[in-house]
Amino acid sequence: MPLPRILAVFPFVPATLVVRWQDGSERRVDIGAWIVAGGPILAPLQDPAVFLTAKVVGHGSAVQWAGPEDLAIDAVHLQLLAKGA
Repeated sequence: MPLPRILAVFPFVPATLVVRWQDGSERRVDIGAWIVAGGPILAPLQDPAVFLTAKVVGHGSAVQWAGPEDLAIDAVHLQLLAKGA
């Protein structure tokens, strides 16, 4: 099974990403629980100014945010969240 690839990401505060996948599908993903579970490491994503910096990196393999930490989620985990797994 091929790895999922992200074509585009559109962030919406407080914690939603609209993800356009390589296959052309688009999913709205609430990552609020993931941010909370990440504790202090992901806490900067609770700042709307940081959350809105989401961009696709690694040839579609992840979404990354600007910030003092390495703030990112890979496409596989994002796809799992999108499916509610």
